Amino acid sequence: MLRFLYGLPYPADDAHWHDDKTMLPHAQVYTVAEKYEVKNLKLQVHKNLTRLIQFSGDKPDLIESLREIITQTPDTDTMARTLLVDHCVNCLSQLSLQANFIALLEDCGTLDAALITSQQAKLRIRE
Repeated sequence: MLRFLYGLPYPADDAHWHDDKTMLPHAQVYTVAEKYEVKNLKLQVHKNLTRLIQFSGDKPDLIESLREIITQTPDTDTMARTLLVDHCVNCLSQLSLQANFIALLEDCGTLDAALITSQQAKLRIRE
């Protein structure tokens, strides 16, 4: 966040930000930007998360990133929450087999409702 506030580019030039898999550092930056109400940084993080989600391949820290966003942002967040929940709906059959995803559902009651709402919205679009 400090890099962004001082006009330096986001994301950082560190290689772990550009491996097309790692989402957690972006999720953590997003929650800090949410806390301090830095909307432009939230938009940049959302853009990077969107790019990461669109890149095919495994996201080894998806569940940790989702936990970060769900527990550290308000239910009214319509950027990162919506993006990650929609992605989870698309991957639900694989995620439902992972114990840490089930544990996250048990810990975060609002995530259940968000997944159902997202799934219903996708079904309405198909109709």
